[in-house]
Amino acid sequence: MRKTIMSIASALLLIGSFMAAAFFMEDRYAKADALADNSQRLNVHIAQDRINFLQQQMWAMEDRVGNDISRMNHDQRQRYREMEAEKRRLEEYLKTLGKGGKL
Repeated sequence: MRKTIMSIASALLLIGSFMAAAFFMEDRYAKADALADNSQRLNVHIAQDRINFLQQQMWAMEDRVGNDISRMNHDQRQRYREMEAEKRRLEEYLKTLGKGGKL
């Protein structure tokens, strides 16, 4: 009788341990997936903010000299082109993120 009770208690303890380990592992990896998703959303947000900042800077330069880029001096024109290139690069980056997974 005592052996039977001990066997049942051991079996219940073993099953409980396996279930606890399974729930722990599932919870741990579920959080890792959520963290990766949050990280991707943060990267998208940072890129969008940078694009908005660059566009505002470009508009400010255009307001100073008009829409004619040729009226800018050499340094201004170079900076304007750098901002255009960075903006295009960030837009392409956002497109690749959009195709590769959830935003």
